[in-house]
Amino acid sequence: MRIAIIAAALAVAGSTAAQATTVLSENFNSTAFRGAFLQNDTTDRFGSSPLYYSANAAGWTFSDGYAGGFPHVLIATNVTGTDGAVWLQEVGSSASRTLSGLTAGKTYTVSFLQSGDNVPGANWNYNVAIDGGTIYAGSGQTQAPGTNPGQQIMTSFVASGGTAVLSFTDATTASGGNVVFDNVSVTGVPEAATWAMMIAGFGIAGVTMRRRRAQVRVTYA
Repeated sequence: MRIAIIAAALAVAGSTAAQATTVLSENFNSTAFRGAFLQNDTTDRFGSSPLYYSANAAGWTFSDGYAGGFPHVLIATNVTGTDGAVWLQEVGSSASRTLSGLTAGKTYTVSFLQSGDNVPGANWNYNVAIDGGTIYAGSGQTQAPGTNPGQQIMTSFVASGGTAVLSFTDATTASGGNVVFDNVSVTGVPEAATWAMMIAGFGIAGVTMRRRRAQVRVTYA
């Protein structure tokens, strides 16, 4: 019976987890993102990094903010090429993707791993936006190549409709400092009422188990 009670409570929790829907999960590891090989360079996350021209893939669009003709949105990987990331190298360069399946009025969490490029000590700035409206503005300084695994960032937004454009844009104005993004996810936040249902489910389970323990009688022959 105790197992049945716990199972019922977990069923309530499971219904809550189901509502924490994943809208987007992207690690940029697919070779579909890699155009022609460009050169070897470094990032503070990967150290020595093969760099490729960025290729639009999996709904992502990469836009170069530089007018000189050289690509400044690149795909950087570790030496074995098994772990990729987006490297925005020039102010105005961006990576964007349309999110679909959103619910108007619902809150969504945006999570991503962010690190710097190949010039230790150089400062960088960037913006994360939904439909052009900034939801996070970040800044920092590049570390020694290969020494910084990156910083996990979380922010959120409230959807205004069923779709929205998520974008990451390099806002660095000084030469030498730019940003690298990876492991981008967008997840729906469970509504407060659903959390209340989960807590109530565990509460009822606890009360029922205490009552059953109180009813136990020990008899001796």
